[in-house]
Amino acid sequence: MEVLLCQNPFNAQTSISYSVIETGRTKLSVLDVLGREVTVLVDATQSTGQYNAFFDASKLPSGVYVCILQSATQLRMIEMKLVK
Repeated sequence: MEVLLCQNPFNAQTSISYSVIETGRTKLSVLDVLGREVTVLVDATQSTGQYNAFFDASKLPSGVYVCILQSATQLRMIEMKLVK
């Protein structure tokens, strides 16, 4: 199982931890509540293992965002609350 974790709520910056269970293309993106892609943190082929990605939301308004981890075999989502 892929794991997707971050500090919640967070203030402007956070680290997102995730694991990859099968080598392949991995995409880690952040969407706003309307489903618009805010940023892509990772879009690369990654080997099996643990990873961290840094999310700087200092230019975004407070609110709820969704972090999505996609791979060939898995899809994971977490809700993140940005509080400034």
